[in-house]
Amino acid sequence: MGRKRKITVEHYLNNRLNTKKNNEGIVVVKLYLRLRGYLTQNQLKSNADLFNPILVDNWYNYIAERQLPEFSEEELKAPSVLQTLQREVDFIRFAWSKFEECGKGEIFPRTFSSVYINFLKPVQIQLSEKWNAELKNILAYSDLKGIGAIINWKETFSAIVQGLAEIAPKQSPLFEAIYPFIKNAAMLDRINSYSHGDCMFFFELEPYLNVELKDNKVAEDIEKGLYTTTDWLLMGNFLRYQFNNEISRATSN
Repeated sequence: MGRKRKITVEHYLNNRLNTKKNNEGIVVVKLYLRLRGYLTQNQLKSNADLFNPILVDNWYNYIAERQLPEFSEEELKAPSVLQTLQREVDFIRFAWSKFEECGKGEIFPRTFSSVYINFLKPVQIQLSEKWNAELKNILAYSDLKGIGAIINWKETFSAIVQGLAEIAPKQSPLFEAIYPFIKNAAMLDRINSYSHGDCMFFFELEPYLNVELKDNKVAEDIEKGLYTTTDWLLMGNFLRYQFNNEISRATSN
């Protein structure tokens, strides 16, 4: 293997852009990232606001209303802001390392800005959308389609499954249909326990995907029969595939 190249990721306020004052009369500036590596330097707009603690249930409302983050010099010194910025830096380094694994590390500084946002869908949202679609399809193409027609599919995946489980007698066709999804909801609960209900990204969940390496919480769930090791690994494989697919798209040009 070749020598690992040194890369630098840092935030800065882009004072070349027009500044403005916030409601308190303090000058605020757009936040950018500066990337250095492979004898090149480039900059891109920060998405640091998406690394703030955001409840999963609030994600789409936040996305619909969001504006790119602006900060004053003083705000950048606050511990909570520094923690958020470090979370974004950690993600950028993780993504860069994946480019390097593909032998495309040198194109990262100049190309990542155009694909950055594609990587920022929380894992809970990805899984909920996948499992909701699967459950909806199963109900639509069975004798249970009447139930599928009255479900509010805008509800969260866990809420839908919990509601169905409450009305489904054991051994009934409905219970048999939703049983695999009860296990999925338990895995989603475990992920939410790691993130305290906030959005979590793949690079943060990845260390937990190997049951034996990170902690024993997943092992405890498996021991209780909430889901199996295979269930957890397949879930991880799906998320890994989604992330790697974005990497492939970004490095194929």
